[in-house]
Amino acid sequence: IALAGPEKTEREEVYLSRGIDIMIVLDQSPSMAAEDFPPVNRFDTARAMVRRFIDGRSGDSLGLVTFGSDAVLRCPPTADYDWLSERLDELEIRELGDDTAIGMGLAVASLHLADSSAKEKVILLLTDGDDNAGEIRPDTAAKLAAAEGIRIYTIGIGSEGEVPIEITDPLSGEITRGTIVTDFDEAALRSLAESTGGEYWRANSPGALETVLRSVDALESVDRRVSVRVSSRPLHQQFIVIGAI
Repeated sequence: IALAGPEKTEREEVYLSRGIDIMIVLDQSPSMAAEDFPPVNRFDTARAMVRRFIDGRSGDSLGLVTFGSDAVLRCPPTADYDWLSERLDELEIRELGDDTAIGMGLAVASLHLADSSAKEKVILLLTDGDDNAGEIRPDTAAKLAAAEGIRIYTIGIGSEGEVPIEITDPLSGEITRGTIVTDFDEAALRSLAESTGGEYWRANSPGALETVLRSVDALESVDRRVSVRVSSRPLHQQFIVIGAI
């Protein structure tokens, strides 16, 4: 068998041109613990849908920013989707405070896309609240993004009316239960997106959120030059060892 020269052939796609740079901006405020996306809450559902979105991309650079009372870069734009998914798994509700700094989240994302050489630059914002914290207002952040040629897609998460909520304090582990009414400003989120050439969607169920992310996936694509690299790896060594034994 070793003399027959067995080998394993692998095909790898190599992108010769730059794809799209996408920054995912995810709300990490306490209201994302609302349980109107059974069997889990808004935050866990959003994370699951974002993972599917990541798995559906190829050749693009994806990054992650989260926000509560402040905004934090979790992952700069990268093609290492496994590492990005690990950063997504580490997130906990309320670890950035109890407020909703949408403007700060958009500003941090715009800052890390400003120097990108990609043909298209996109911010994907997922939130269930209104901006109420931070030094930068959402409309100011949108102007900064538009000036850099960045499109913003906004997704409002949550159903209308009163819904149950369960929040775990990341420091003490204390659990708080109650109800919450979601009533964010859809007009503001729509205006935010349209001012940069993007779009707004309302996602009030897991199915709706998945459909929205598929829509974004379909909208944001560019033609790229791809080369297929074929490599062969000899396998005769292991058969020689087996034969010798």
